[in-house]
Amino acid sequence: MARQILDSVKSVFEFKERTKKEEDAAYKFFVEHRDTLCSPDNLGTASKIIRHQLELSTLKNERCIAMLKAAGEKQKQEELEHKKKLREFELNKFSVDSLPSLDLMRPVTPEIRDTLYEGISATGSGRSRYLKLRNRKDPEHKYNYKFPASWDYGWYFSEIVKLDNIKKPFNRSDVIKNTLFGRNGIPMEHVGEIVQKKRFV
Repeated sequence: MARQILDSVKSVFEFKERTKKEEDAAYKFFVEHRDTLCSPDNLGTASKIIRHQLELSTLKNERCIAMLKAAGEKQKQEELEHKKKLREFELNKFSVDSLPSLDLMRPVTPEIRDTLYEGISATGSGRSRYLKLRNRKDPEHKYNYKFPASWDYGWYFSEIVKLDNIKKPFNRSDVIKNTLFGRNGIPMEHVGEIVQKKRFV
């Protein structure tokens, strides 16, 4: 068949009309003979295999959809429980019942507490004198237990470092050496003996 050259508008419309008539005739024939054309005998074994695979894929898709739905519901439930626990934690975080029963600071003696109401801070009495008197006390006498780790170097400081034996200018003392190394390692008074023994071995 020779190639048709659409060189004019009229030939283009004629070609479109012929193509539409052929498509309509093919569609009409398929509708009239659909039962016989789509029967299993005419389609053959290949179509049976394809149909079986489509059915299996449909079952797999349904199973996957069910699993995804169950996982989504479980995730929503876990998120709701997490939000509920977080809300309860925020409500109970600053409540008095959730705090430990042991108080951090020991109660103030009545003599020192009375200085709060004797005069004003501008004249050196009142709150100013109260804070000075409280500051004179050692931490172990003001608090029931050590709260931060930095208090290890000041806890029972008077027993570790004897203030009467300090005879240095500007009142210097080896706080770290007498507390950290003396408590966790070899006592400082035995270090010299160990060094001398190693020299003569």
